Amino acid sequence: MEVFRNRSEDFTLTFSKTESVGDLMKVALFLHRVLLPGIVLFGLIGNILSLLVFNTTKLRRLSSSVYLSALALSDSGFLLCVLLLWIDTLNVSIFHRPILCQSLVYLTFIFSFLSVWIVNVLTLELYVITFYLSTRTLQLLDRSFAVRVLGFLAGVAIVLYGYNIWTIEIHEIDQERNVCTEKSSYFVLAMSCIDSLLTSLVPMVMMLVMTSRLLLAITKDCDNATVNPLQTRRKTSLVQAIEWISNETRTFSNAYQLGQTNIFSARREIEQRTVRGRSKSLSAHRKLRKMLVAVSVVFLFLNLPMHVNKLQSQLMSIIEDGYVTSEKAQAITHLLDLLFYINFSVNFFVYSGFTKQFRSHILAIPVHSFCELKLLRKPRKDPRKNLLMSSFPTEK
Repeated sequence: MEVFRNRSEDFTLTFSKTESVGDLMKVALFLHRVLLPGIVLFGLIGNILSLLVFNTTKLRRLSSSVYLSALALSDSGFLLCVLLLWIDTLNVSIFHRPILCQSLVYLTFIFSFLSVWIVNVLTLELYVITFYLSTRTLQLLDRSFAVRVLGFLAGVAIVLYGYNIWTIEIHEIDQERNVCTEKSSYFVLAMSCIDSLLTSLVPMVMMLVMTSRLLLAITKDCDNATVNPLQTRRKTSLVQAIEWISNETRTFSNAYQLGQTNIFSARREIEQRTVRGRSKSLSAHRKLRKMLVAVSVVFLFLNLPMHVNKLQSQLMSIIEDGYVTSEKAQAITHLLDLLFYINFSVNFFVYSGFTKQFRSHILAIPVHSFCELKLLRKPRKDPRKNLLMSSFPTEK
């Protein structure tokens, strides 16, 4: 993600000579100076509230809450880095300093990569559950699986963008001004192309395909409900999966009621509880489907223009030797970057607008937080341990 790194030099030089730029550039710089602090402030508040809702209410049981919590953290980290860049435009030199410059660029790349791929993985999970649901794909709803996926993405980002630590340097313009910039080399160009593929081309194409089909599925379901809401509709894969889970639950329950008090029946009881948990997760996941699709649509709307402009600029720099971006193109780029920054602060409003559960849980955050603290003081017993112990015959 090169918005933060490539724009830092442009901001520093352009803000220092505002009187010599055109009207469009003045408008772009003015909007950045005025709107950026508000975007960061509302984004941080919204992300903190989202984090509390997804971790202190009943929604914390869902795998999607793990992804959305991680998304709130990565978005907040990116916004804090952007805030430091904005402070630098007020002639307060914070960003363009040794160590701090390299660290902020490195962290920004990681946060941006994580935000893109968390939304992509979330959309992929919803896509698979909707169209390719089976007993194996139900494992995607486990929170442990979501944690493993997030750990893998974080590891890839940490390793992939480590080159920024030694390719970023401080360039001295004069005795009073320094600029954080990158070294010019074929290695940096190659890594820039890889970054464009991983954060622009591949995830955007995947999300366009998946989101389009999900929107068609939601529209079709709404049309069927509007035409004849009392008529039994055609069973979807999701309904079939819920029926399968219900049948399995009855089977396990009947086996347990027959008096099979041995290890096998105890394991079956544990499996029964797992199936019931996945059934509830599947039902709750279906209720959140519109919200998750809305997150993907908003993400595409706010990210796609910037990524298209970024790819076009990179292609022109490769095709034409000595390619120089015009002032008008730079102003348009700054405006598109502003849309891109909004993406990191708007998710809270998307959750609130499309999910009644989320709105109701916002008011209950203090109550849930108090209950969580109270429960932490009491040791929790593992019901599975008692179940296994009761399976052995007792001596008379």
